[in-house]
Amino acid sequence: MRSETNVLILEDDPYLSIELRASLLEQGFSASICKNATEAMELCSQDEFHVAVVDIFVVEEESLIPNGGITFMSNLKNPSSATLKTSKNIPVIAISGGVSIQHGSNPLVTAMALGAVATLSKPFSHEQLITTIEEFASAS
Repeated sequence: MRSETNVLILEDDPYLSIELRASLLEQGFSASICKNATEAMELCSQDEFHVAVVDIFVVEEESLIPNGGITFMSNLKNPSSATLKTSKNIPVIAISGGVSIQHGSNPLVTAMALGAVATLSKPFSHEQLITTIEEFASAS
């Protein structure tokens, strides 16, 4: 099962993204890293992913606003291109280094409203992530 599970990691912290990918590869998963919503959508048009691990506060380079994870989730549900190889129903695990309430809305609540199947607060253990991925990869 693990060898057939391809995981998309959307994380702008290069150290954490490399660490997460290495942990997933060590456990037998396939994994690809992207640092913003644009790269994530490009990867989804090139490959089929079974689970996405999405930092909801990824900074988008064009706007410098930390909402890239939310942007990716919105774009995935309503793609402007029909050429995605990844299902728009991919299970998304939203991760966050902390919850800040901005403009009256909680980003974790927004992520869940956009279809996140689970949330993990940083720091989380690799075991937590693996267990969560396994739980939802089997459902996709």
